[in-house]
Amino acid sequence: MDEQNTIVTDESSAQNKKKNKGGKKKKFLIIIAVIVAIMLFNSIKSATSPAGKVEKIISKVKIVSLDETALLEAEEAYANLDETNKTQVDNAATLTQLREDYNNLKAAYDAIEAIGTVNSIEDATKVSTARAKFDKCTEEVKENVPNKDVLTSAEEKISDFKVQNVVKAINNIGKVTIDSKTKINEAQKLYDNLSDKEKAKLDNADTLKKASADFEEIMKTEGAERARKAFAGLRKEEDKVRGITWYRSKAEPYYADTRSFVLPYIGLQNGRAWVRLYYWYTAEDWIFWKNVTVVVDGEKYYDSFGSFGTVRDNDNGYIWEYVDKEATQKDIEMLYAIADSKETIVRFEGDNYYDDIVISASDKKAIKEVLTAYEYAEYLK
Repeated sequence: MDEQNTIVTDESSAQNKKKNKGGKKKKFLIIIAVIVAIMLFNSIKSATSPAGKVEKIISKVKIVSLDETALLEAEEAYANLDETNKTQVDNAATLTQLREDYNNLKAAYDAIEAIGTVNSIEDATKVSTARAKFDKCTEEVKENVPNKDVLTSAEEKISDFKVQNVVKAINNIGKVTIDSKTKINEAQKLYDNLSDKEKAKLDNADTLKKASADFEEIMKTEGAERARKAFAGLRKEEDKVRGITWYRSKAEPYYADTRSFVLPYIGLQNGRAWVRLYYWYTAEDWIFWKNVTVVVDGEKYYDSFGSFGTVRDNDNGYIWEYVDKEATQKDIEMLYAIADSKETIVRFEGDNYYDDIVISASDKKAIKEVLTAYEYAEYLK
């Protein structure tokens, strides 16, 4: 009897488990159905809501031409939403990117249009400006810049002009002498600025190479003599402790309170030469200058040394304030310009006071002498 009851109980339990499993499955399906219904409801609600409508307008905008009508409509639709609805526009960032893409396309188009006819290398600036604006575009937008082929054509013309200029510069070297350095350097600089593709177009590249080699041979024999003469005209001072020999113009004042000036001088150590530059102000009153502006025939050069960059001292009723710095390449270019200038004005300027000096003809000559010696320094024996 107990065995029979046990069997019945087991069968009943198995049937209940089956029923429970079936009930769970039905509940799970009902939950899934509710979730799907909610999602569909939200989808329908989103598509018909103000935010949903704007999202749809934005999704249709493509930057494929200069016509911004669709973009403006999308921007207006978004702008007309209240702040709450704006936060519900999922592709608002896309609208911002579309505006940036359009602006880049328009800027590239306008810059290319501004190139006009390329007549000389002087038009290179307009072409490079257009290229920079074009490169700001995405790859997709680049394909839709209407006049992109005009840019390519203009760059090819500029490239041809660059090559022609190098050919002319090389031909202009002529017979190589000890005075050919400037022409060779100018041709070499233009050559170095060419791309490999442009260099391949040259038919006289070997001429430049040979000119450089010939010049070096000449300098081995004649350069030493030029160097000897150039340095003989300078005042020599030896610092045996540091192992440096200084060469200064004889025009440079020996005493600190003599006069104001702007003059370079040369340091030479173990065969290496470098240029240093004095900005020197002498007067009866302090101006506590910390900035200097040099105007060379209208072109301005500017340097700043701060409140503690200038050395100051005084004696016998005179003051002097100066900077002694290693000359940069820009400084050396300025010195060459001063030496060849018609008028150079130097302004020493502090917070409250300033004073101007005009570089004299004798100081221009002195600058030229120092620079010439520097040019031949490597050949000094």
